[in-house]
Amino acid sequence: GLSPTYRKNADNTASHYRQWCLINNKTPFPASESCLMDYVAAHVSQWSPSSMRTKLTQLHSFHVDCKYDPTAFGSKLLKRMIDGIKRVHGRQTQPPRKHVTFDILNIAIYNLTNSYDDLSLKTALCVAFAGFLRPQDFTYTSWTPREQLSKPTRSSIHFHHDHATLRIPYSKTDQERKGT
Repeated sequence: GLSPTYRKNADNTASHYRQWCLINNKTPFPASESCLMDYVAAHVSQWSPSSMRTKLTQLHSFHVDCKYDPTAFGSKLLKRMIDGIKRVHGRQTQPPRKHVTFDILNIAIYNLTNSYDDLSLKTALCVAFAGFLRPQDFTYTSWTPREQLSKPTRSSIHFHHDHATLRIPYSKTDQERKGT
């Protein structure tokens, strides 16, 4: 089966695709070859070819889950279109992200105060830096039951006399949730 994160991303992509179709007076489901090609063309400046393939794969999964006809996703024209975009625009449409170095971390935390919120933010940034965590490994937009199971909390850290241990409940490399 699909992981909860992948399913959530596929649902988000399907929602975005549905909205785009409605705005452009197109029938979203089941997707047609021409509609998928128009959707990809409309997002050339926003997505890399790799992202386009990922979004199409997510839409394909959504079609399979909803028992829609997925035939359009096997289109050779669609594949050629993405290959052509890759040749013309290259691999990335955005500059690569820069790594957070110790100097950048110091700049980010320099103006934080000793308030509770600032100390919490400073601690989270420093732990994330030291633990090589990605932002999605320790941040959330709402504290849902899913987030509570997958994000570290205060109870995830154990202090010892000479060190501290942080147990990450779930990460990209621990999809069976054995803990890292």
